[in-house]
Amino acid sequence: MSPKECSLHPRSMLDSMNALREEEEFCDITFVAGQDEIKVHKFVLIAASEYFRAMFSNDTKESKTGIVSFPDTSGDVVKQCINFIYTGKVDFTLDRITDFIKTSDIFCLHDLTDLYVEFLSENVTMENVAEMLSVALLYQKKLLITSIQIFFQENLNAFIESPELKSLSKDILLYLLSLVENWGKKYETLKWNAVMTWVKHDMLRRKDAFDDCFQSIDLAFLTRQFISENIICEALVTDSKKCLQKIVSHDYALEKCSKVPLACGQQMTGIISCDTKSRTVYRYSQIEDKWSVFTRLPPGISTKCLDVVEHKGIIYVTTGNAVFSYSELKWKKLYENDLEDEYNRCIICGKYIAMVTRRQVVLYELGVGTSSSIEIKRNAPCISNKFAITSMEECIYVIDAVPGCVNTRAFQINLRTMQSIQISKIPISVAEGSAFRYNGTVYAISNHSKEVVFHDDITKQWKFVPGLRIEKYNAGCKIHITDKLYIYDKQLRTKIATVELDKFLVSEDEQPPSPKDASVCCMSFSK
Repeated sequence: MSPKECSLHPRSMLDSMNALREEEEFCDITFVAGQDEIKVHKFVLIAASEYFRAMFSNDTKESKTGIVSFPDTSGDVVKQCINFIYTGKVDFTLDRITDFIKTSDIFCLHDLTDLYVEFLSENVTMENVAEMLSVALLYQKKLLITSIQIFFQENLNAFIESPELKSLSKDILLYLLSLVENWGKKYETLKWNAVMTWVKHDMLRRKDAFDDCFQSIDLAFLTRQFISENIICEALVTDSKKCLQKIVSHDYALEKCSKVPLACGQQMTGIISCDTKSRTVYRYSQIEDKWSVFTRLPPGISTKCLDVVEHKGIIYVTTGNAVFSYSELKWKKLYENDLEDEYNRCIICGKYIAMVTRRQVVLYELGVGTSSSIEIKRNAPCISNKFAITSMEECIYVIDAVPGCVNTRAFQINLRTMQSIQISKIPISVAEGSAFRYNGTVYAISNHSKEVVFHDDITKQWKFVPGLRIEKYNAGCKIHITDKLYIYDKQLRTKIATVELDKFLVSEDEQPPSPKDASVCCMSFSK
């Protein structure tokens, strides 16, 4: 027969021991805090806390004398902890809450500490948010950090205008700003305002901290107009090479600010073109709507089938059998082999720059300096010399206008195995056309019909983008996507057209047309 349990017994025992403590009966330990002396029982302390268990289980001064002193702790704080040990109850107050949490943590009263944190999480205010964050970080309390993050989301605008912002330390400010990551344009604008308010409140002492604060701003959420009108004309930004480089790395043009000194290797915007006759590399400013000379190709780089792309401020040039980079005013050869070709396209795909020709695919790993390549087998159908490419996730899409063509294969980098997946034929000719990806979908533009098609991953068919024709599209144009779709002639450096991105939102009930003369091969090289 199983024993019966009295649910009231634990509570009764606690009440009895607390009564003995209050009457100072059988007490063998004295706590001294400030002017207060508090009598307690050793065995109760040992049962409640490993801190006191360790203290009284060893040959310590406290174990010998029975006196435990807390010279830096208030008597009220110690009494609160002792009362919790004997009763399991606590009277919450925001006054000296940091002292309460510190002492309960020292005493290893984990349940009490958690109760304090729960109380604080429900009482975050404009006046105490900085102090609460310090506590949360010091004791690694995720619940409190989450509560502060929610509070910030709801009150960030008001906090920026409050006097509390100006009194924050740099570390606390940076952490508060880090809680507002990936929330969108509205919050990123507020973060910029918060940084400027904080720095300019004490410019003399905080100017040096601006670089670190600026790194917390995600420029991807800010419009080009906001950056142009508020950021790149700010003296704190233009005086800082680190800040300028951040703007460059996010593909934002700096031309709007005449004070900006162009440091070595600072490439402005992502639209790049090369005039093969003059061997000149140009860049395009979407803000100024104009091209300007950036650099020139050095001797030794063939222009026979040259292609160029920019990534994070570095220009990459491929020539069909070699890959070059331009950074910090220096050209560098990254890769070369003996398989020359008459046509080549390069593209950034994940952490690689891919050079695709009719005979090979070269993958050069950015930032690592390793490359892998493989020659297309001679008995395999080859692609024509007018194909287009784009990338999505870990795949390259090669679009070729030769009927029935099986395009360049792909390989897994680790295994060096060949793999190609042929998908349905495109219903229009895209010879000398273009391909691009947007919002997880692959699109192609026909040089002949000027129509745009996209690949439906559900039906595995190509469909027309209804009502969209790019009448001014020319052979071999390049595509660049930012806030709009930019189409430009890579040789003549002429902007052909801009298309609003909402034009590519296609209804799901569009019927796939019948295939005609263009084939696509998806070349996977997932690692």
